[in-house]
Amino acid sequence: MHSIHRSSPATDAFSNPGLTFLNQELLTYTHDGPEGIEGRLRILPVSHTRALQIGLDLLPQQPLVLLGISLGNTFFTRKRIEIAICGMAQLFGEVTIVIPDSVTAHTYRALGYDEARSKAKARTAGQKIKNRCLRAIERARKVNPSATIRILDWEQDISTLSGYWEAYTHACQIFDRNPHFQQAVLNKGYSVLAKRVPEASITRAAVRECIEYLFKEFAYLMVCRTALGRDLVIPYHQDSALGQRFCDGEYQEPLPGIGYLIFEIDLNEESNRSTSEATEPMLISAC
Repeated sequence: MHSIHRSSPATDAFSNPGLTFLNQELLTYTHDGPEGIEGRLRILPVSHTRALQIGLDLLPQQPLVLLGISLGNTFFTRKRIEIAICGMAQLFGEVTIVIPDSVTAHTYRALGYDEARSKAKARTAGQKIKNRCLRAIERARKVNPSATIRILDWEQDISTLSGYWEAYTHACQIFDRNPHFQQAVLNKGYSVLAKRVPEASITRAAVRECIEYLFKEFAYLMVCRTALGRDLVIPYHQDSALGQRFCDGEYQEPLPGIGYLIFEIDLNEESNRSTSEATEPMLISAC
């Protein structure tokens, strides 16, 4: 039995009087297992950026969920992936999953691996996450047969999209022309590498290679709404600041019809256990 609970706005600790009645509610999905409740997913009604406000405003329209699953992020255990996919399918009805396998090769190159090894490591890590997602999708479909759930292949489904490479070029041009955007992107690339190697060993060339990953994600952000054919929300377990600012128009024209959401997952057996921060960005995570 899987259930949805919407807490009362009057008792909601995250209540924001500026939101509509529906958006004041804290959407919660309860994930049950053979021995009882295994965990809960909660969508937090926070709206401190335009992208987060759009995400909340889109809730009544049952938007498409674009769920990014990062590689190299210990948050995404088998159980959390299962709860995330089952919960989003139950709450929204349509979920498209993005696994950045091939683009993660840029991070491995930046860490010093050669071309063949970088691609192999990205492929292996991506397949591990994909297998977890496939098992979660199987369970989600048993519980909610009407849900539409699919996984996009980056090389076949994303990098071949009409306008994708033009968008990539545009992202690179924004980087070249906008010093604020350039610094934010370089900071993000540096922070990704600093989690893996001593900071003193990080070169500008390595950072420049690492941020190729980001340019390809920015390109997808610019074309995803047109490609998917409807408004969408991007939920993530962290405050995806750089991606939100990119969509909000801080560095270019705002991207319409794309909202962000922040969710959290509580596992019963890990309620007091902390997890590591992401080591790879996904749909432009916090920086």
